[in-house]
Amino acid sequence: MKIQTKNLISNSLKLHHKNKAVKQDIKVIIGAILFFLLINQLYMTFKPLATSANQEARNNFLPSNDDKVLTMKEWVLLEAYKSGLDAQDFECLVRNESGWREMAYYVNNDKSVDRGLMMWNSKWNSHISNECAFSYKCAVTEAIKKIKKDGGYGAWYGFNKCQNKA
Repeated sequence: MKIQTKNLISNSLKLHHKNKAVKQDIKVIIGAILFFLLINQLYMTFKPLATSANQEARNNFLPSNDDKVLTMKEWVLLEAYKSGLDAQDFECLVRNESGWREMAYYVNNDKSVDRGLMMWNSKWNSHISNECAFSYKCAVTEAIKKIKKDGGYGAWYGFNKCQNKA
């Protein structure tokens, strides 16, 4: 009887330890499930915010292809359009001034130099640095400012050819 009681107590202790280990395993599993649910809830909460912000940024930029890198000409005409200028007039101006060559230059009779895509004159537009004149983005940005300030394209001789277009 003593041996039976001893075996019964021993078996009971083993079962108690097994139950304790199983309970610990269940706690770990429940903790992992709760952690997963929390992470999933956070993801679902913030994903629409990021998506809508990205969509809004895409909508503010005219080309719809996210991977497309704009050519110089596309960038120039887009900037002209966004600033409220007629893109066809701007295209004609650049074509007649520099032939769409960013590094174009011409030495005039008075030794002044017309520089870059917008052919900024070194004498009459000395505030435009060579660095800006030979950088199409800077040159075009400055040209748009000047056109808007002057109320037209009169500063560019090449635009005379654009006014006679059929």
